[in-house]
Amino acid sequence: MKNFKTWVSKGFMLAEILLAIFILGLTSVSAFYMISASGRETANAYHQLISEQIGQEIIEVFRTIGFNRLSECHDQQIAGYRLNEWQALSDASQSQLITRPAICAAFERKITMQLLEKDGINAILLNVAVRPQRGGQGSAVESNYSTILVEQP
Repeated sequence: MKNFKTWVSKGFMLAEILLAIFILGLTSVSAFYMISASGRETANAYHQLISEQIGQEIIEVFRTIGFNRLSECHDQQIAGYRLNEWQALSDASQSQLITRPAICAAFERKITMQLLEKDGINAILLNVAVRPQRGGQGSAVESNYSTILVEQP
């Protein structure tokens, strides 16, 4: 009995080893979960950034075109951009000869314009909705970007 106590005091008991494995396992699982969550959030932020750039592209192009030209053809296709319908970015790129990152092909957008008039001031409300195509990006949702283009005197 004396030899057993000496041997046990010099080594690890099975319970201690199991406890150490359990603690190491919990730490490893939580570390892998944090790495996975970080990767998902990074991907979501990247998709949101791409969505914002896709929406901002239209706003900048239509600002350049100007109120007068837009008010003449607000129900048609403007500079290769179709209005009032969802359009895949891959289709838009081919017709406009615009080069975009490959990830943009996973999104589609809808451009709507509404003529406004108040107290003799004319304007156009431009709205761009951007969403992932069906079966596209996991948790990305539809985003809307708007601006008002005012008639210049």
